[in-house]
Amino acid sequence: MVEQWRSFLDVAQGKTAGDLVIRNARVVNVASNEIEDVDVVIHDGRIAGVGDYPEATAEFDAAGAYLAPSFIDGHVHVESSLLWMDQFAKAVVPCGTGAIVTDPHEVANVAGLDGIKALMAASENLPVSLFFTIPSCVPASPFETAGAEMTTEAIAEGLGLPRVVGLGEMMNFPGVLGGDESIFDRLQLEAPRRDGHAPGVRGKLINAYAGSGMTSDHESTELEEAREKLR
Repeated sequence: MVEQWRSFLDVAQGKTAGDLVIRNARVVNVASNEIEDVDVVIHDGRIAGVGDYPEATAEFDAAGAYLAPSFIDGHVHVESSLLWMDQFAKAVVPCGTGAIVTDPHEVANVAGLDGIKALMAASENLPVSLFFTIPSCVPASPFETAGAEMTTEAIAEGLGLPRVVGLGEMMNFPGVLGGDESIFDRLQLEAPRRDGHAPGVRGKLINAYAGSGMTSDHESTELEEAREKLR
């Protein structure tokens, strides 16, 4: 590992040739809002540097095309597209999406944790990076009869799986605001992030909901509601 790191450092500093250099690209710098005519050198599957890199094992001529970071879809339900994982990747990658965070809620509704694991297996070795959140509310209501249930124990197991980045959207916001014990148990599970789902929650209710550990919300129905939650 140390030698691999040192090899990367040498390439980044221009001391040795990288695996691939992309030339004649117009590089879109989304941090500085600039478009730069520079080389991009890649080594060991990573971007090692941007600048003047005259040597590399292989070269690619971008012929003046724009080179930009990919889009990251921060929340999607892939199964709602009715496409299997490889076909979903085939549809979105040409449009510039390079990474996706998917909440497999609908699959979990029917097949539980086993269904989520099947999606994970099908998403390996694709040209798009797929990350997962583990559904927190399956079933979403006591009136659903889809067939599966994500218990607190199943959620805890799911949170330990590879490429899992957090707890899926907490749709039972009345349970959060009302202090439901089963919801409390799920919120105590260790997770890097907890997606929110709280349409119409305003005012001091936002404080209570966010203070319970939610780190996002994508269910605002009005512009002012979204601004209030952002603040």
